[in-house]
Amino acid sequence: MDGKIFLVRHGEVSAEYRGRYIGSTDAPLDIDAAQNALLNLRRNLNGICRSCFCSPLKRAAATAENVFPDMKIVYDQRLREIDFGEWENLTFEEIRQTAGCKVIQRWCDAPDEMVFPGGESYPQFALRVDDFFNWILLHGYMAGNPCVVTHGGVIMRAMEKFLQIPHAESIKWLPPRGEMRILTLVNGELTDVQ
Repeated sequence: MDGKIFLVRHGEVSAEYRGRYIGSTDAPLDIDAAQNALLNLRRNLNGICRSCFCSPLKRAAATAENVFPDMKIVYDQRLREIDFGEWENLTFEEIRQTAGCKVIQRWCDAPDEMVFPGGESYPQFALRVDDFFNWILLHGYMAGNPCVVTHGGVIMRAMEKFLQIPHAESIKWLPPRGEMRILTLVNGELTDVQ
């Protein structure tokens, strides 16, 4: 199983969603704000990737459709961002005021054990993301240098999985919106990250 996985973080969202936790919120892509990033991605990825897998949320779907206008895109629920539940569409300050210091401290101290009120637990999220990447490897998609257009949390989880690092360290590998990480695998083992 040799090849590359191109992990693309969706482009910039509409202004009213910036600075907010929008896991399962279906925020649209801001095409004007994302235009340069989309052009760069299209220029760098077309002709290299033979398959594209994508979160079904609007911001990711619009990114994939702009980058690969002539490719069949496979939408996969496992690539959705984590569901923040009652914290959806709130700023960190609003969450802090709502949740209180103890909950925020627990979130900071043990993020991989977090259960978002009314939302998803981190272990549930990690399980579905890992399931997707195991499926990619198992079914031979590596030969086509797959592109995965998704969200920051999914990319951070992929980095945890492939780099075998703790959750708290994965933020270091998060690309800005509209940019990517490239994982090179040989015999299913990670050999390089760009």
